[in-house]
Amino acid sequence: MNKDKNKRKDNDSFVVILRHISNFTAKILSKTPITPNQVTILGFVFLTPPILYFVIQGTHLGNLIALGLISIAVVLDLSDGTLARIKGISSPCGAWLDRSLDMIFQISLFVAIIIGVYQKTQNIYLVFAGLVLLFGQTIANYIGSCYEKDFGFDAYN
Repeated sequence: MNKDKNKRKDNDSFVVILRHISNFTAKILSKTPITPNQVTILGFVFLTPPILYFVIQGTHLGNLIALGLISIAVVLDLSDGTLARIKGISSPCGAWLDRSLDMIFQISLFVAIIIGVYQKTQNIYLVFAGLVLLFGQTIANYIGSCYEKDFGFDAYN
């Protein structure tokens, strides 16, 4: 079997950089008693609230701070799976936890963006447009989950 066939292809150069940082982070964490699920939960608990806070503010500085925090969150999100593979403790529960918190984060981020845009513009039509996009993202997440469950294939790999 060709190993490259199962390897994730990153089309975004920023994600490639973050993936290298996450691999380095996972190697460091592998020498500690920290588990992949702890990385997942702690990253979500400690980074999601400030990200949402800064996005809701709708300022340029707030958005830049949120972008930096999102980058850290992505590094941790990528690190947990790598850490699980390094430590040999991958589990369906850990994969479910990671996917579930990712979806909660995505939906929360969409809502925060909608709130931030509304606060800046007071334009209700932009709220409706944001809700349509949120609905589309939620449907895409659901279809992707069903596809993975029914066919055993991650549509994002």
